[in-house]
Formats: sequence, C-alpha cells, structure tokens
Amino acid sequence: MALGAFLASVVVGRSDFSLRAASDALPMQDAFAVLFFVSVGMLFDPIVLVQSKLLLVTTLFIVMIVTPLSCLMIMLTLGQPIRLSLRVATSLTQIGEFSFIIATLARQLDMLPAEAMNVLVTVSIISISCSPMFQTLVHPIQIRLRRYPRWSALETARVPFSMRPAIVDIPITDSLDALHRTVIVGFGPVGKTLAKLLTRNSIAATIIEMNHSSIQGIRDAGYGAVLGDANHPDTLKKAGIESSLSLILSASTVQSPEQIIKIARELNPMLKVIVRSSYLRDRPDLMRMGADTVFSGEGEVAMALAEYLLKDLGATPEQIDRERDRLRLEIFG
Repeated sequence: MALGAFLASVVVGRSDFSLRAASDALPMQDAFAVLFFVSVGMLFDPIVLVQSKLLLVTTLFIVMIVTPLSCLMIMLTLGQPIRLSLRVATSLTQIGEFSFIIATLARQLDMLPAEAMNVLVTVSIISISCSPMFQTLVHPIQIRLRRYPRWSALETARVPFSMRPAIVDIPITDSLDALHRTVIVGFGPVGKTLAKLLTRNSIAATIIEMNHSSIQGIRDAGYGAVLGDANHPDTLKKAGIESSLSLILSASTVQSPEQIIKIARELNPMLKVIVRSSYLRDRPDLMRMGADTVFSGEGEVAMALAEYLLKDLGATPEQIDRERDRLRLEIFG
C-alpha cells in the first residue's frame, strides 16, 4: 500500500505540463461555447417563425436535406464506402459561426436583407440542435442496409463511377505455410510494428486498409495489401482470413469491431482474434464479442509507467516482475 501511494504521488508530481495546460484550458473552451450559443440566442427573433415561414422551411430543406444528400451521392459516386459517406454527409446538416461571418459581411454590403439574416440565425439554431441526432443514425442505417444483398457492395471502397470493389490483389508467398499468415486491420504505428515483427519471424502479414494513399506504401514494404472495409466478408476473404492463423485489429478506432469479429469467426472458427482498444471499459464487451485477447491503451500505459518508476526507484528485476504480475492481474483481471 505504501509503495502504491508513493508511486501515485510520483506520477502526480511528474504530470506533463502540456496536459495540465490543456486541462486548465477546458473551462475556457466551455465558456466560449456558452458565449456562442448565448449570442446566437440573443439574435433569434421568434417573429421569423410566422412572417418568413416559407423562406425558413426552404432554407432548412436546403441545409439539412439537399446539402447532405448531395454530399452522400458525390461520396458514393467517387467510390467511398457507405459508412464514411454517411458520416461526412451527416456532419454537413448544420451551419455554424462561419455562416454568420459571411452573412454579417453581406449585410454590411447591403447584399442580404434583415429578414434573411433572421432566417439564417433560426436555421443555425435548429440545424445545430438536430445535427447530433443525425450523427447517431449512421450506424443503424448501415446495419439496416446489410439486410439487403444488393446494397452490400456499398460497404467497401469501389472504383469511382462503378460498383466494382476497389480491392488491391495481395501477393501471397507460396513458400510459407497457409497457417503462418496473419491479417492486420489498419496500418498505423501499431500495425507497422506488428507487420515488421511477423515478417522477421517468417509469418506473412496481410494488411487491410481503407486509405487509398497507404496501399502502395504497404506493398512497397513487402506486405500483402487489401483496400477495403474489414466489415465486409469479401474484404476478409480477399485478405485470406479463411487460412490465417490470427486476426489483429491494430487500430483503436476500428468501426464495428463486433461485426468484424463475427464475420471472421464465421469464415474461420479456429481463428485467434487480437483486438486493440483505447479504454479499459471496452475490454469486457470485446471479450464477449469473441475476441481472444484485448490490449487496452490505458492498461498498457499504466503498466509501462509502473515498470519505469520501479526501475527509477532502484527495484530489483524480481521485484519488478512480481509487481508487474500483480498490476496486470488487478488491471486486466
């Protein structure tokens, strides 16, 4: 207990200055947000709801329906997956402070009547209030679309102006046994490190990546590359999941990990699934979803900090091993 208290005091005493500065700035961020909404609320004139109903409804329709639908169609036409297209489209269902800057300039130049300015304020209040609701609809819409096979092609990246999947063929090394192959989702710092480690140990690494610009770099590094969404069975099949030893979700921001795990298990029941998460609170849910092992960023950082502090305090290797085992049991169970 004494050692734990001392370690806690050392961690607090050595807190990074930038983290402290960011924490101190949070109240100012909230204050500015409140100031923005208060100022917009003071500009709101309720009479516009009666006198300018047609203009108000038309503007709302353009901002909250026409703009996001146009964006959605453009994104899908360019071959972007439906999930990304929906997120971009729903983020454009509002107008914010930049609109007021333009409108104010237009008023100063007598290019915008006072009535239009009042309508703009009202539309801003309504659209900003409704935008979070639209964001929450992305995942349910994606789940519902999966019930219709004809829409399944939209879940992966496609060749622009066509329905053909934009999947890059992967070079499979024939000299390696099929079981000595691992599929990695994401090619960030963690994915790159794991791919190097696997390759050094004669295990073929196949990377699933949704970023077009990353594919060529992955192939130049000598890894198999599949451009697509890991939530789609065809992408996992193309990556060779049916004959792979394991699946690693290396990105903490992977969307719908439960869907990926479910599909991967159906294609390969003997597959070992390793998942990376940002928070410890996500670990129980991921384990219930079918993950074999979950590595939490919070837990691993706590372990690394504890080991560093113990070394800094002059602890012996035996003490460090004992404390590490105890902490791992407390953190991960």
